[in-house]
Amino acid sequence: LSSSMSNNALLQQFLSANVRCTDPKSILRILSSHDVNAAECASYAALSGDIGTAVNAALCGDTGKNGALDALRVLNDSPIEQAEPYYYKHSTTLLSRAPMASAKSFLSRYSQGLSAKKLLPAI
Repeated sequence: LSSSMSNNALLQQFLSANVRCTDPKSILRILSSHDVNAAECASYAALSGDIGTAVNAALCGDTGKNGALDALRVLNDSPIEQAEPYYYKHSTTLLSRAPMASAKSFLSRYSQGLSAKKLLPAI
């Protein structure tokens, strides 16, 4: 187990260091073909700026609360301009899996431009 965790840490370190000189779509395809877990794919996708892929990977990797929390982490750490459409697209899923964390995330983003008028119809 510790060697697996060590390998995962080394993989994340390598991907983080080389994120600007790799093709995100190719790297994600390689990672998923080698059974790398969705959280690691989400982490790389977020680093590469592919917010949509990161959120999808988080939500698909764990269909429970942890997946929603990972997706919210990606959204919260991203610029609102990039994250906003994914808040609307995934609001129902996020609220059903992690209601309190989703509500707090939505509220924290209202001052940055997240629109209640756009969010409510999405739900």
